[in-house]
Amino acid sequence: MVALSSSSSSLTLTLLFVVLLCCSSTYAVSNNLTSSSQPLSPKQTLVSTNQFFELGFFNPTNSSNLYLGIWYKEDSSPHSVVWVANRETPLSSLTSPFLQISFINGNLELLSSQNSFVIWSTELDISSNTTQAILLNNGNLVLTDSISGSVLWQSFHNLGDTFLPSSVLGFNLKTGENYKLISWKSETDPSPGNFSFGIAKKTPPEAVIWIGSEIYSRSGPWDKLKFTGVPEMGSSYKSPYNLVEDVEEGTTYLYFNNGYNDSVASKVLLSPEGMVIIMFKDRVGGYWYASYQGQNNCDRYGICGPFGVCKITESPICKCLEGFKPKSMEEWSQGNWSGGCVRESELNLCHNNNGDQNDDVFGVIGEVCVPDFYEYMENGGNSIDSCHKLCLNNCSCIAYSFINGIGCLVWSDSNTLLDITQFESNTTGDDLFFRLSGFESQLLLQQPGHNDNKIKIMVGVVVAISGVVLLVVVVFCLQRRKNGNKRKASIAMNNDLIWTSGKLKRGGGDDHDQPELHFFDLDSVVMATNRFSIANKLGQGGFGPVYKAWQLWSESRGIKLVDEALGESCINESSKTMMRCIHIGLLCVQDFASDRPSMAQVASMLTNQIFDQPQPKQPIFTFQPSTTTITTHNSGTATSSSTNTRCSATMTMVEPR
Repeated sequence: MVALSSSSSSLTLTLLFVVLLCCSSTYAVSNNLTSSSQPLSPKQTLVSTNQFFELGFFNPTNSSNLYLGIWYKEDSSPHSVVWVANRETPLSSLTSPFLQISFINGNLELLSSQNSFVIWSTELDISSNTTQAILLNNGNLVLTDSISGSVLWQSFHNLGDTFLPSSVLGFNLKTGENYKLISWKSETDPSPGNFSFGIAKKTPPEAVIWIGSEIYSRSGPWDKLKFTGVPEMGSSYKSPYNLVEDVEEGTTYLYFNNGYNDSVASKVLLSPEGMVIIMFKDRVGGYWYASYQGQNNCDRYGICGPFGVCKITESPICKCLEGFKPKSMEEWSQGNWSGGCVRESELNLCHNNNGDQNDDVFGVIGEVCVPDFYEYMENGGNSIDSCHKLCLNNCSCIAYSFINGIGCLVWSDSNTLLDITQFESNTTGDDLFFRLSGFESQLLLQQPGHNDNKIKIMVGVVVAISGVVLLVVVVFCLQRRKNGNKRKASIAMNNDLIWTSGKLKRGGGDDHDQPELHFFDLDSVVMATNRFSIANKLGQGGFGPVYKAWQLWSESRGIKLVDEALGESCINESSKTMMRCIHIGLLCVQDFASDRPSMAQVASMLTNQIFDQPQPKQPIFTFQPSTTTITTHNSGTATSSSTNTRCSATMTMVEPR
């Protein structure tokens, strides 16, 4: 064997390192890219300095297309990719593209090595070769001027399907910029899909999902704390987001309250199916979970049509506002509610001051996400009364709502009341007052100015009815006690107990005198238990002593538990079925929940032809020693003691049949 010199060993190790580096799938070069550095190839990546995000080339699952994107480092889940550069122009895996800073115009460019064709670029109008691309710790890819440090371009202003902390959703009216999410076409195709998610340009703003150019779902207006149409954002909800309007700058931006967090990763994802999913995970060893995932059928925009109300807990989910009727009963009965509802009586707009009984009034529906096409009234005052007066005196106003944090919103007759959703709880939602003709006023709530009188009348009626019910209950109880005193229990043991037609009654009595619900007086119990004999005692619990026929079952004489009134022939013919029922009954009252069958198992036991079930165990509270060992510590010495158990109560998990 020939010994290698130290210089030869060093050369061999160096060559081995180069070979391994070239053969590896990918390796990180740094967190930035400059015009003087080598281009980024498919086997190289940029990694943020905190090691959380990585920029490079990837193939979606079951796809031969090649994309440049950003993902969570060391996260192989389907949701790890957060941004894609060439969504509309995928590359073939057979090509060898590269990413570089152009030494001519300073733009960040993705090129194909075959013909140097520019696949994607930041497309800035600059003439500088001092730019550099940096992957920041928050996942934002920025193009900066290395001399001035100014940001020339950033991926957070060119969003994909994911909204990350430190990025924004919203718009700038002065510059025309609009930052919104665009879904993937499918889980394995990053090309732009059919859905987009952003902030609508209205006052107050609201979040909207669009399908193409049409509204698919909306969040309801922002009330300075939450979106009023999202039921998960109840009164006790602390939103992780904030929406800020800057009138002077012309900007409206939604962003994460706490910004970037080193310990918890969070994001908002727009799925290919048009669902907004809020996701979180621990950065170290965690997995993604969804804290919110819309939506249900009532979240579909205008599903119940004009003047229709959607409530997900009702069947059908759509109904008309009071004073309205379906536009087409035939379509409505078939589950097609898109035509909505129409008024049963026409309005008398601008005729509200003559005191006529046909003057318009306002009905109200509570706990709703207010409809679309609202208009914010700066002169609407700071109370519901002032908002009511403003709408009442406006000939074109057909509805209004006063929302805390927003103020007065009104709807005009040029639009319909479209996309009303009523929530199933009283923790969220607002009141919507809608104009009706006086003809319908007797069926609905009166105007807000008259609500106080109506409430007083309703309270008076409720109190009066409650008093009458209470009086009846008291009289009934007194009469029952009086009848009970007439049947004083005799402790004499020679009184007869007779089973007749399944009713237990005193010997010599009349069937017509027996109560519908059977009551066992003291002497009956005394006879049944043989003067409370200890031989018949099951144990003592929270409801007092319990007596049973365990001895009969243990001695294979369980058939003795069957009522003799059934007749000997009947008992003989059905003895097997009766014993099965007794067996199941004893299993259902076992001491430990693990020994008791569920309702589904009981149903199976009763119906199956083969009955192969465990034998019931003797109840613990028949003076068996407890299997629980209690350990005490006294002066450093551990002692154990075993105690008898008394069953005060047992707990059973309720399951549906």
